[in-house]
Amino acid sequence: RQEYRRVILRQHEDGGVVMANAGSQSSGVLSAVSRADGLAIVPPHGAVRVGDKLRFIPLSEIVGHI
Repeated sequence: RQEYRRVILRQHEDGGVVMANAGSQSSGVLSAVSRADGLAIVPPHGAVRVGDKLRFIPLSEIVGHI
């Protein structure tokens, strides 16, 4: 199944942007949501490795539609 991971955006030393886990991804842990910049979309049946490119949904887009 496709997963939506709570992530924080960080500036990489090469000038690019990288995503890092915002904390526990458990559905009952809301503190990770408060730290997150958005959601990284992890495709089904895929293991994510450092350097992989993932789609990103900013939380501002989600909250703006509620």
